[in-house]
Amino acid sequence: MRGYGFLTTESGPTAGDILDVKGANATDLILATTDQSVREVTGLMRERGVSQVVIAVTDELPLAAKEVVGTAIELDLMELGFKDPSMLDRPIEAVMGPILETIGVGEPLESVTRRLGKTPALLVLADGRPRGVITASDVLRFLSNNAPN
Repeated sequence: MRGYGFLTTESGPTAGDILDVKGANATDLILATTDQSVREVTGLMRERGVSQVVIAVTDELPLAAKEVVGTAIELDLMELGFKDPSMLDRPIEAVMGPILETIGVGEPLESVTRRLGKTPALLVLADGRPRGVITASDVLRFLSNNAPN
């Protein structure tokens, strides 16, 4: 239940706290749909200043976790585009990566940092719905903003 964002830890910072400091809520979730072109998705990444985008079958919010079908990661797209520039006009669905690992909003900071050691980003769920994405940069920002003086 905690992994889907239905339960929270009793003490200490959580994945939800990191998103709060980031100012992220479900309406800020950066989404692309399976029918968008790789070029459109890379444009969205540039526009929003992110290195990964959640790919879903719809962009209508609220989004259910089961509607998330993949991820586009900037470095992966760059490598594919370098090898085959025509790939930029293909649907993102043809080249997207797997769904980001998920973590619940109530998961403790320790769990977030441990899991980010194995993956570039985590999709945070609240009540079974995607709320935002956390990266190592977000954790560092959280820690620097909340460090004791």
